[in-house]
Amino acid sequence: WRKGHSSDSNPEGRRYRLAARGRLLAPRSENSNLTVDALKLHNELQLSGPVPRENAKSFVVEDNSESAKTHKSSATFLSGLTDCTNLTFSKVQRLWESNSAAHKEICAVLAAATEVIRTQGGTESETEYFGVLMTTLEAVESPESLAAVAYLLSLVLKRVPSPV
Repeated sequence: WRKGHSSDSNPEGRRYRLAARGRLLAPRSENSNLTVDALKLHNELQLSGPVPRENAKSFVVEDNSESAKTHKSSATFLSGLTDCTNLTFSKVQRLWESNSAAHKEICAVLAAATEVIRTQGGTESETEYFGVLMTTLEAVESPESLAAVAYLLSLVLKRVPSPV
């Protein structure tokens, strides 16, 4: 290469580049499936939260005192556990819609640890979770529970102060 021309590469053989450029900048001939109605439906679904699964038991309960109807669903296996305030376990909280047995075990262990800390009057710090999970690790015997405790320990170990 001559000085200053190291960025010039294959200037004569531009056939494939020109063909790709033509496809990229050409107007679309087919109609798009994206419509205003589809966008409205998408926005409504995003604002309303998770949609109950087809196999989930869903029922309507009437409240006789105010004659209001409430929609209840068993699609959320762990709906009572969303009040875990420690951000270390946000990764677990994002995946609560999972149907795997291992994930349910992880959430059950986390719920039990949170309950133990709250009954002792704790502040749900990483150190408290570390202590509870280490105690749980010694007491648990099933492989599923051991895996769940080990996973939660791997999350909390990253944030435990080094003197601990």
